[in-house]
Amino acid sequence: QTIVVSEATKRQMARWPGTKKKLTVVYNGLGQINFETRENARRKLFGENAAARGGIWLGTISELHKNKGLTYLFSALRTILDHGQGLSLEFLTAVVIGEGEERKNLERQIKALNLERIVFLVGHKDNAATLLLAFDVFTLTSITEAFPYVLLEAGLAGLPVVASAVGGVPEIIASMASGILIRPREPREIAQALEFLINRPEKRRQFGATLRRKIKTDLSTTKMVRRTIAVYDEANEDKKGRVYSD
Repeated sequence: QTIVVSEATKRQMARWPGTKKKLTVVYNGLGQINFETRENARRKLFGENAAARGGIWLGTISELHKNKGLTYLFSALRTILDHGQGLSLEFLTAVVIGEGEERKNLERQIKALNLERIVFLVGHKDNAATLLLAFDVFTLTSITEAFPYVLLEAGLAGLPVVASAVGGVPEIIASMASGILIRPREPREIAQALEFLINRPEKRRQFGATLRRKIKTDLSTTKMVRRTIAVYDEANEDKKGRVYSD
């Protein structure tokens, strides 16, 4: 048996010779996170200047890598500022926690789009997930993913999510129920999804609460361990290729 982390990965691997009947989906699970309060999280990201930044905070935890699609997010932010209804530089703060090889290119894009006052690449942060309550909306605009653990963390924090419908992401996020799914490489769709959530605080609360329930109910560490043990226990039985969803 081979354990895969999503149905999407299972479909991809099923095309490999001799694997189709040997694949079992066991979703990643998440335990408890000791989140910082909103105020403390923002202070750890911006120091004492955090209190001066009002409005909506958009955020992500992401490697600065081409696969993460951050360039499309930044283009979407420019679109929002150019065409959004009454949104201004003072109203938005966009934070990227993480480091990587694309930093210089992303910094050049931020400057070219005149986004230096709202987009901040804050680099690596230890225990970054504990800072998630700093944000009002979480984004993951990747062009490829398997089953991103960071969405489980954002969900446990009760954040609404705007994410690309790639890999196993649609197995976590139900579009217009616990977040909004968009096509990869589509800045206009990202902009529309963000504007929808920015202008509807009740939807932000509703989507975040729905996702949090899913993470705690269906994607816990306890369930992941139980399902993994079941694969070992039943490895010699004729129950290949099923998803354990007890």
